Parts: sequence; structure tokens; C-alpha cells
Amino acid sequence: MLKLTGAALILLAPLFCAAAVYLRQRRTDRTLAAFLELLSFSAGEISSELLTLPELARRLEEEGAAELRPFWQKLRAELAQKRRPFEEIWNSALRGECLSPAAVQILEKYPGAVRSYDTEQIRRDLRQLQQALEEERNALRRSFRRDFKIRTGLQLSAAFLLMILLF
Repeated sequence: MLKLTGAALILLAPLFCAAAVYLRQRRTDRTLAAFLELLSFSAGEISSELLTLPELARRLEEEGAAELRPFWQKLRAELAQKRRPFEEIWNSALRGECLSPAAVQILEKYPGAVRSYDTEQIRRDLRQLQQALEEERNALRRSFRRDFKIRTGLQLSAAFLLMILLF
């Protein structure tokens, strides 16, 4: 019975590790999708008058993706205190999310993109940010698939070898 339990643990450990890695990647991908929705929403909301950032945060907290509701709540709470500029608040809130460093660098440009008074320039900047973020998301997906297959395959192979050696 002890050998059977050991064999089960040896085989299940890599599968649990793979599941944890997959769930972390899925959360990151969903967060990136929510930020892409933010960029699309922002580009659609730009009108002749500039939409204020606190108002945008309020609307996105109410209508936006569920993954980012805590992000918007934290952002609105800090904006209400008015102790720091929006860029600093935005950057500190971004670092609290599960994003890659490249995605954070792309999204750090968002506050500067929506500060202009030229709506066409804002739309153009938001489209560029959206395109760069989509490319980063696709690159992360490709590298995850490749690494996941390799890592999981190696772990399962090692587990089978260990099981053969032990029994």
C-alpha cells in the first residue's frame, strides 16, 4: 500500500505543478484581455470633451471586466485622496497585478496617452498601445504553450523513471 501511495504521489506531483502553472497563465491572460478591453473602451469613449480619468475609473469599475474591479476600486480610492499624481498611482496599481514586465511597460504609457486634448491623437495612441499589448499577449501565449509542453513532459518523464527505479 505504501508503494502504491508513493507511486501515486510521484505521478501526481508533476500534474499538480502543471495545473498551478496553467492557472497562473490563465489569470495573466484574462487580466491582459481585460486591459485590452480597457483600451478599446477608452478609445470608444473619447469625444470632443476629454473624459476625466477618475470618471473613466468609476465607469470601468461599474461596467468593466470583473477581473479588474479590485484594480479600479484601489485606483479610485487613491485618486480620491489626491496625494500623488495619476501616473504614480497608475504605475503602483499596475505592479500589483499579475502582468509580465513587458506588459507593465506598455500599460505605463496609458495615462500619458489620454492626457492630450487632440482626440485623434488619443485614439491613435490607444490603438498603438492596444496593438502592442495584443502582440505581448500572443507572445506570452506562444512561449507558455512551448514551455508548458516541455516542462510537463520532462517532469512526467522524470516521474516515470523514478517510479521504475523505485519499483
